[in-house]
Order: sequence, then C-alpha cells, then structure tokens
Amino acid sequence: MKYNKNKFKDFIGISIAAIILFLIIFIPIYFFGGALFSFLGLKYSSFFALGKFFIILFVIYSPLDFFVECFFKVLTELNKNNAKLYNVINNLLCMFIMFFSIEVIDIFLEDIVCPPLTALLFSIIFYLFFYIVGEKLHSKVDE
Repeated sequence: MKYNKNKFKDFIGISIAAIILFLIIFIPIYFFGGALFSFLGLKYSSFFALGKFFIILFVIYSPLDFFVECFFKVLTELNKNNAKLYNVINNLLCMFIMFFSIEVIDIFLEDIVCPPLTALLFSIIFYLFFYIVGEKLHSKVDE
C-alpha cells in the first residue's frame, strides 16, 4: 500500500478546520449558556463538569435535532398545505429534544444538578435564540 502525503495533509487540514469550527461554536455556548444555566438554577461542581455537560449535550442533541429537522422538511415538501402545522410541531419537538437531552445528562452526570424547570426554560430560550439567529442568517442569504 502506497503512502499518499496529499491525503494525509488534507486529513490534517480538515481536522484542524473541524476543531476550529467546533471551538467557534462551543466557546460562546459554554460561556453564555453556562451563565444562563447558572442564572436559571443549574448547579455544577467545576468548570470542567460544565464543559463536559455541554459537550455531551452537543453530542446527544445535534443528531436528534438533525433527524427531526430533516424529517419535517420532507413532510413539508410532501404536503405543503400543512407546512405551518409541521413547523409548529418541529419547533415544539426540538425544544422537547433539548429538554430530554438535558434531563438524561442530569441523570447520568453526578457533577451536574439541573432542576426540570431550569432544563425547560433553557430549552425554550436556547431554541428561540437559535431560531432568531437562523432566521436572520436566512434573510441575509435571501438578499
């Protein structure tokens, strides 16, 4: 088997880009989400525990959210008459997935104590924030 330097360089470049992209997304969520969670009543033993919490939340929530978003996009394309209903159900389901993900992490991570009301409020605020940001980005792309 022949060693290809270009493929290795491509792999390293993509890996570095992925790490940088992850950090660009993770760092603001870590600081602002951590502050918001603390304000809402989340208790954590250390900043490391909070970081671990957000990484696990990202790993659990992202694939589930992606699947739900794709599913409802397909439903909307198949039946455009119910697009508003599908959008409402999608939004509620995404908030529930965030709430459920937080509660599952709360059960298994001993360093984190998150009351259900805190998880619910964070889920709503988190989803609304990213929904508004997504709408603004979408409107900029359309211009």
